[in-house]
Amino acid sequence: MGEGRNLVFVTFVAILLCPASHLAPESLQDDARGSSSRDAACSGVCISEVMTNADGSDQGVFPSGEWVELHNSGNSGTSLQNWTLEDIGGWVHPIDATTWVGFSELDESFVIAPGSYAVIAENEVGTLRLNNAGETLYLKDADGAIIQTVTTGEASNGISKIPSTDPNADWVDSEENTPGSSNSGGAGEEGGDSGGTPSDLTRVMMMPSGAEVTGLHVNSLGNLFVNVMHPDENYYDATVGVVNGVDWNSLPDEVPELDLSSSEWDIWHGVRTSQGDYQVLVQSGDALSEGGVAGGIYAADDGELLFTSQKPDFNAFVPLNSQGTRGYLYTAWESRPAGVSQLLIQWDSTSQEWEVLGGLMQDLSGMNGGWVLCFGSISPWGTPLLSEELYFSDTVNWNNPSYQYHSDQQELADYLGHYPNPYDYGWIIEVENPDTPTPSFDKKLSMGRFSHENAQVMPDQKTVYLSDDEYGTVLFKFIADTAGSLDSGTLYAARLTQDTGSDPATTGFDVEWMELASSNDIQIESWIDEYDGITTSDFVSGDNSYISDAAINDWAENAMGEDLDGDGDVGAAADDRVAFLESRKAAGAIGATDEWNKMEGVVFNPNAPGYVYLAMSDIRNEMSDSQGDIRLSENRCGIVYRMPVGDDWGVNRIEPVIAGGAYSSGSCDAARIAGPDNLAVLDDGRVLVAEDTGKHDNNMLWLWDPPAEPSEWDGDYDVMFTRIMPSEVPDRDNDWLELTNTGDEPVSLAGWTIERIRSTTPWISTFDDLIIGAGSSVVLTESPSNLLADAGINALDGNAVLTNMPWLVDSGSALQLKAPDGTVVDAIVFGGGIADIDGWEGPAISVPGDGSPGLILMRGSGCGDYPDTDSGHDWEERWIRIGASTFCDGGHFTGNGASSMIPSIGPDTAFSDLYHWIGLSEESIHLHVYQFMSPDLSHALLDAISRGVEVTILLEEGILDGSSTKDNQKGHAQALHDAGATVLWMEDPSQISSPYTYIHSKVAVRDSTSVWISSGNWKDSSLPPDGIGNREWSVILNSEEAANLVLSRFSWDENPNHLHISAHSSSNSPPDGWSMEEASFEGNATEPNSIPGPFDAQLMTCPDDCVDGIVSMINSAQYSIDLSVQYLDLDWYWGFGENPIIESLHDAANRGVKLRIMLNGYYAEWDDEIRGTIHMFNTNWNATEGLDTTARLMASSDTIVKLHNKGAIIDGESVLIGSMNWGSSAALRNREMGVLIHHEELTSSYLSSFNEDWARLDSNTDSDGDLMPDIWEVEYGLNRHSAAVLGTALSEQSLDPDDDGIDNLREFQLGGDPLDPDTDDDCIPDGEEEAFAQSVLRSPTLSMTSADVDENGIPDGEQWGCEENEVVDPNEDNETTEPEPEGEEEEGGFINIREDAMSRPGADFLFGLMALSAIFLLLAGITAFRKPRSSTEEILVDDSGYRFDNAGSELAILKGTSFDEGSEDARALTRGKDDGSHGNIVLDGFGFNRGKTSRDEVQWRLDSGQSMEQIRKELGEEE
Repeated sequence: MGEGRNLVFVTFVAILLCPASHLAPESLQDDARGSSSRDAACSGVCISEVMTNADGSDQGVFPSGEWVELHNSGNSGTSLQNWTLEDIGGWVHPIDATTWVGFSELDESFVIAPGSYAVIAENEVGTLRLNNAGETLYLKDADGAIIQTVTTGEASNGISKIPSTDPNADWVDSEENTPGSSNSGGAGEEGGDSGGTPSDLTRVMMMPSGAEVTGLHVNSLGNLFVNVMHPDENYYDATVGVVNGVDWNSLPDEVPELDLSSSEWDIWHGVRTSQGDYQVLVQSGDALSEGGVAGGIYAADDGELLFTSQKPDFNAFVPLNSQGTRGYLYTAWESRPAGVSQLLIQWDSTSQEWEVLGGLMQDLSGMNGGWVLCFGSISPWGTPLLSEELYFSDTVNWNNPSYQYHSDQQELADYLGHYPNPYDYGWIIEVENPDTPTPSFDKKLSMGRFSHENAQVMPDQKTVYLSDDEYGTVLFKFIADTAGSLDSGTLYAARLTQDTGSDPATTGFDVEWMELASSNDIQIESWIDEYDGITTSDFVSGDNSYISDAAINDWAENAMGEDLDGDGDVGAAADDRVAFLESRKAAGAIGATDEWNKMEGVVFNPNAPGYVYLAMSDIRNEMSDSQGDIRLSENRCGIVYRMPVGDDWGVNRIEPVIAGGAYSSGSCDAARIAGPDNLAVLDDGRVLVAEDTGKHDNNMLWLWDPPAEPSEWDGDYDVMFTRIMPSEVPDRDNDWLELTNTGDEPVSLAGWTIERIRSTTPWISTFDDLIIGAGSSVVLTESPSNLLADAGINALDGNAVLTNMPWLVDSGSALQLKAPDGTVVDAIVFGGGIADIDGWEGPAISVPGDGSPGLILMRGSGCGDYPDTDSGHDWEERWIRIGASTFCDGGHFTGNGASSMIPSIGPDTAFSDLYHWIGLSEESIHLHVYQFMSPDLSHALLDAISRGVEVTILLEEGILDGSSTKDNQKGHAQALHDAGATVLWMEDPSQISSPYTYIHSKVAVRDSTSVWISSGNWKDSSLPPDGIGNREWSVILNSEEAANLVLSRFSWDENPNHLHISAHSSSNSPPDGWSMEEASFEGNATEPNSIPGPFDAQLMTCPDDCVDGIVSMINSAQYSIDLSVQYLDLDWYWGFGENPIIESLHDAANRGVKLRIMLNGYYAEWDDEIRGTIHMFNTNWNATEGLDTTARLMASSDTIVKLHNKGAIIDGESVLIGSMNWGSSAALRNREMGVLIHHEELTSSYLSSFNEDWARLDSNTDSDGDLMPDIWEVEYGLNRHSAAVLGTALSEQSLDPDDDGIDNLREFQLGGDPLDPDTDDDCIPDGEEEAFAQSVLRSPTLSMTSADVDENGIPDGEQWGCEENEVVDPNEDNETTEPEPEGEEEEGGFINIREDAMSRPGADFLFGLMALSAIFLLLAGITAFRKPRSSTEEILVDDSGYRFDNAGSELAILKGTSFDEGSEDARALTRGKDDGSHGNIVLDGFGFNRGKTSRDEVQWRLDSGQSMEQIRKELGEEE
């Protein structure tokens, strides 16, 4: 067909141009999952059951495939004509005869009777594309109004969805699929996914605006204590509260999700929860029974109320009975100075709420007060552990009165009555005797001083992990000397090694623990006391009243024995106070990682012992500065990490598990976490994540469902790669891979990995939790929405189910799928990937053609056959492009006894047959065709439209032809569009390559009962009204079975939701002034003769199944194969390996099948592949291998111009008719359609046509390319099929069978008889005729056949001097009657002795003529030497004087080009149109496409006597 389309991918433009029906309307988006009601109220006709995840192909024919059941609960019938089903993605599925199961059995078309059911199936239409992960579906009436909205949750394979008893819940699994009958009970409620949140996250609580979610604590009864910290006081007070009514220790598998709300009340007032009820226990400023107010901070010296804190943070419930129904609730108030409230509460089983029996604010003066008591934990022995968040990184400024935050120290001084010691703050505080009214508060100094968020004591009661909440912080670990006592031990700091990569959502760290020092609380307290009494009066700028940086360096040098600051000395330290009083700086000094930013809660649950969790509220600053140990990119919305727990409760690995979403203009995605702070691990391993951020309008509490733990591999190699699109459409992030479980049991991929093998270390992507059902497949991509929009493929987000989506390198990759034990279960290597890997044998998969974006590699045929040889052979059968169909039904059908067939052969009756066929239309015509520009046929369609016939046309937007032809096609399309036809165009959308290079089909369906299929386009050369045109084969099948099958294919290609299909628009309009020609056909289109059925047939659709269909057809041949084709490509450029069609033909010949191949001779002079095909069949196969194969060019006739056919006849009993050219581009890149019909009587019509074409001869056709026409070679007994003399190195051109001194080619050129040495019997041997003609200044051609060429009355032979001798024909056994010559005999025979020529009469005159001839010959030689050769590049001259005298030049002909008027061989002086510019490879001078023709071809045609007008006509519209 020619060059492929130019690809331009501009995502923004694509979105603007995307068909509106494919984008969810705003009304639908508003009704989508943010709605609180999952199932819009419905009465009358409603959706009652949905199959969203069919067992097998989702696009199958019912009962396979997806379907939707409708039920009419009303009292009267309802017409559903023009009703539709539309999903949230914008796919519109019609309710019509194609999709309605049992439509033909309805009492009244389109009417669903009262109490009845209607099943609307996918039926391979391609537009019912229900998302397995959850779908929102709309039932819309004929006016487009939404009748019902249905939301389903995640679908199980092969199980339908039905309404839940809760109208606000997603639809649930049915107990049994019941399409067309009443539903079977549901299997339970489905989980929420209403806010567009990831499947592993559920929003369960939202705070009033401005409030932080704090105090997460779940007690033994499963109550969740949670606080509202610092809300806007104008709307709500800081609150200590609890969620009742839900056992948070035993949640159901699916937890309802809390929807976002725009309600002013919801935003500013109260706490909203998705389950349970939030109870306020106490609010800031509430009076407490034991005196004071909640949150009140009172001076230590005189008890004066300094302020009331609005920051309740950590909660800890300490039970006072074994039932856990009575106890003390401790709450830390996060302020400077800090406070701790103690409430006595008791569970009221009647009201199902907690009753506050009493409370007070505890006196903290015994420990010099607290500094910002933040989150905390409860030790394994039941004591609350509070955390002082010392947001004070540089102690040197502690007593600096000019320091900008000095007011904090002053408040603490007001509380104490004296200036505070900085080393009294920044510790973990244990509440001892917490089950008494008078607990004590003890700071645990051995665990280090820094900005504690909280401490998590592990079950060994010795190991403690501590988080440091500020900027540039450290992760610490403490190991106590004695279990159950935190008074002494060893402090450690973490040093990190970051993984490859920088994405915080996927990049983890290895951990090495560096020991700081060991000590005990008594010793450390003594060091602290040394700094008592220092005040602001002691501050001297430039000095340090506390531990200096120099002292810290000396301690570090002493500890490591190294000169760290390069001053030449190793410092000394008298003790280890630095390690405990300046722990963060000490850690950094010895090489620990001090780059964390806003490290928050660190938590663990012994009932779910796998991981310690750690929150990071904002990834930036030192974490993203590209320096040090941590070099991540920013995530302003935060990350939650987890640390796998190993032996002895150690951790050596940190991995990201929950990532904040997109960040823009100070806000984070409301469907993802932002600013994770407090964490709580529930008993089942799920994690609560509380937010402290200003990046959400309302802070939220999330429930995260961790991935399942790695499953044990069963040893079966059932999971494999089955499809992959490595090269994404630019800017769409939609490259993808598919995994299929071919086994009989579901497989959990938790813990499995996909590893991309590189020359360095592998890129590893680990599955969190993914279950693939038996026989099911999943597609993984980085952008599921783009993939759905571009190709209709439902996919999972690879970054959600894997730690990271594998990077599929365009140029090639090697991927391994590994089970948790490291076994390579499957592998794939393509392109330039490394092939020498485990699980793969041999070279990588070759990428066919240009391997451009959107190319999909498939295992097997893509139809469920999955060969598994672990090699490229498994994948090198077929490929497709994104957006292409995959029809797998084989296309077989049977026309019943009522069917009939009409053979239609062009140019004889093809036009009149089709014209008559159109005239019979009553309801509809669907036409898919490459070229559409026949005035007569367009007028016939316009007449049909005027009769009320609905006409739908799909045309190729980028036909390979000149602009005038394209404009003509647009004009015909415009005329049909204006008359009311639906005109669609197949094109290359701006952001995605089309799945097909061209729609090259020539197929039409009339009234859903009859099909026309042809090799010819709708134009006059293929369907000529005057009966003069191309040889084409067409067929008309009057068969509903055929029509329905073709329409099922059409429905895919007519779907405007596909980005490569667009409705007719102004861009498809012709230029101004265009007008359609009037119809020229004036005859009567008589009804053609038909052949009755039944018949068996196979519809072939390219690129889906036509290669397999053609190969199977060839393989079925037993006796003969006759091909009538435009061309037969020998290579297989666009496919894998060798040409399967050629291989099948060769195999057929080897088993004795007779092959006759007739090719189009019209372009043979410049298409080397045509000659190559003939040479292969005739010379290689026939002559060399002895096979019964013959190839020749079709000769033309008065009515047949050229061969445009693509047909085949098998055994004289089956015939293939269609649009498929016999080459890889047509079979693998185009949308083509053809039909193979098994019917001997029908086939005989085409066989007669073939035999007529096979036997015809004309004056020009030269099959073997030896420059001697077939007709001449046949006349003289030469081999028309081979230029070579078989068995020799000679050519027939060079032979001289009559031994007359000139070869066959020269005999033909001069008009001689190659079997007669003296063609004109003038006694001059043919070999001497040319010299004689020159001597008398006459043409050798005339001399060859004339006895007196110079017409001087003297016979040529007499002038030549041979009148007394007879030329002996070596092919005749004649004896001479002439007298023997006189003279001596020579050895071995005798020779004729002629008399002196100069003594003959007229000799002097003849000699003079010869002399004069020599002069003329000399002048002619000079002229010939200077004369331009007759090739195009030398006699074409442009208007600037440039002569194209370089035979290999690719330069364009310039504008205004004319043929050289000074050339003797000038044929036409027509000037080219002034439309070109220098350098373009289009022949602008004459409007010829350089990709289709050449300068040589133009010149050759001119040399053959054609005019420019004829050339334009023949080439300008050629496909």
